[in-house]
Amino acid sequence: MHPRTHGKLYREHYPWVSRYFGQRLTDRQEADDLAQQVFEELTHGSTPENPRAYFRAVARNVLARHLHRKEKELRVLRELFQLAVPDPLYVEGPSETEHEDALKDIAAALSPERMDLLKWRYLEELSIEEIAVRLGCSEPAVHKRLQRIIQFLRRRYHVDE
Repeated sequence: MHPRTHGKLYREHYPWVSRYFGQRLTDRQEADDLAQQVFEELTHGSTPENPRAYFRAVARNVLARHLHRKEKELRVLRELFQLAVPDPLYVEGPSETEHEDALKDIAAALSPERMDLLKWRYLEELSIEEIAVRLGCSEPAVHKRLQRIIQFLRRRYHVDE
């Protein structure tokens, strides 16, 4: 696609795409990032005949992928909290003391580098890309490291997948 065409489409449709995400997400930065992803996908194809319909479809797909990733991350977080309180009758979230005890136990089981990865991803909510930049490695490497940490914790605390 010609850069001018892309720029014109961006100027004409970015406000609508940005509003689309802004109405569906509470985090403005997250909404802006997803709106930007819609236009990044445009660079891989040709100029759409009906830009509004195209952007609507791409925005729905970007949002669906984003929500799926967020749900997966939330499942991991819930599993980490359950590691601290393995009682099957436990229904509510951990108390502050139980949460602190769980983090201390997890921290004792992990190296400082592994604990930093968990903190960055799940407490500071950094993206895989941001962590990769911080560590000076690839995104797949960060993803793999996080998977290994979760697998280790599941084995340690006997949590089934």
